[in-house]
Amino acid sequence: MNLKGAVSSAAQTMAMVCFAVIFVTTPFMRSMDSVYFIADLYLVASGLTFFASLSSTRRAGIDYLITMFFFVFLAIPARVQINLGLLPWNAQIATTYLALAYGLMAVSQFCYTIGMSWAQRNWKRPLQDRQPLNVADTVFFSRWALGMAVFALMLAAVVGPGTLFQSRTGAEYGGFTQQFLLISRALSLLSIVILICMARFAPTRRLRQKHILAAVLFLPFFLVINYIPSLPRFSLFGMMIALACPFIDYSRPLVKVPMTAVSLFLLLAVFPVVKEITKEGASLADLIALIGAVPLRSVMLNVDFDGYMWIASTIEYLMDGAGAIRWGNNFLGVVLFFVPRALWHSKPLDTGSTVATGLGYWYHNVSSPLPAESLIAFGLLGPIVVLLITGYVVSHIELASHVPGPKSGRMPVLFLYAVAMGFILIIMRGALNAVAPQFATGFMAYGMMVYARRRRITWRLSKSQARQAVARHYQMKDSA
Repeated sequence: MNLKGAVSSAAQTMAMVCFAVIFVTTPFMRSMDSVYFIADLYLVASGLTFFASLSSTRRAGIDYLITMFFFVFLAIPARVQINLGLLPWNAQIATTYLALAYGLMAVSQFCYTIGMSWAQRNWKRPLQDRQPLNVADTVFFSRWALGMAVFALMLAAVVGPGTLFQSRTGAEYGGFTQQFLLISRALSLLSIVILICMARFAPTRRLRQKHILAAVLFLPFFLVINYIPSLPRFSLFGMMIALACPFIDYSRPLVKVPMTAVSLFLLLAVFPVVKEITKEGASLADLIALIGAVPLRSVMLNVDFDGYMWIASTIEYLMDGAGAIRWGNNFLGVVLFFVPRALWHSKPLDTGSTVATGLGYWYHNVSSPLPAESLIAFGLLGPIVVLLITGYVVSHIELASHVPGPKSGRMPVLFLYAVAMGFILIIMRGALNAVAPQFATGFMAYGMMVYARRRRITWRLSKSQARQAVARHYQMKDSA
């Protein structure tokens, strides 16, 4: 193990000890002094985990964003809110639930890290990663990207410009309109990611040039579908990370450290200004003046940083008897997101709305972080199992996608890796049933493409075309 690996391992070990102390002691805490102590301890533990991710070469972009979420969007805002005695939405939550929320976050990160370590110890590189990317596979991926782009544009046309160009704060749409818009965004992201990857890794210069042209031509339509002022900062940030994936190695500490500074500046200073762009009468000078002018206290009490409050509220919702465990109904709603409510009358509502309604909050379009979703789905076993699986899957994707060179077997995993980075923050923040059409569509379309490639059931070259394409590829290679 090199020095960087040793430092990362030591930091993660210290964090795991802190997490263990937190989730063992929080059930017995009843005073605010004990909450202050546990808030500081969790802040240290989450910070150490984030540092371990930054300094490790075996932990890449998805893990980076997950550990950033726990540290930047849960640990830091929670400590500021506890210190001020104020919570988003002016919530009043008992000390016991505030302490138990830290226990839930600690056990979630503990199990997530165990899942990652388990995947890394058992990782074996697939043999197909050694096969170079060929012309036939390039054409196959390109046709899928084109098909998804066309379908995304069709859905965007159905949604209409009145909805596409509506700012986030003024959005009042729902039902099929919202579903079509989120599906269109997911397909457009996967499509342009594939085009960029092919522009970067296609086996011939001519193919690379064609994909560069295709990506450039599709980019204006992509920006229309993903109208920036209408996107939450989590979606906007994830989209930027995903589009840069083919060019940036997120497993390198020298990349992750400066990216952290840029990310914090964008998330805390620039993105809040984006919301002001569509406000009537807003000038460029006013927008520039707003950058960095919002006090940190106001930012930390913003609804974008309400994750800790809703974790505590979910615990209150269950322990006070305002509602019951959903026994996986919320996750079933994610899997079957495409079934219309008109056909499935008992289709699950999102957890944030359910908890907010049960506790009497006036606003129901709220978050529900993955630890809270897991708890309300399966009880105490939920966070353990769900975050353990999450850590294992994330590590497996990252290891599989970081095979040196443009390998044929690597490409589909690289697409998955990029799209997962694009969606992971909205998955972590939730509520899952509210954002399922967006991230679940991306993963479903990806799964269909991979299945079609393995079975060779759609958009395939004939045998003669495949032989000709391969022959042209090697002729070009020999002449080069």
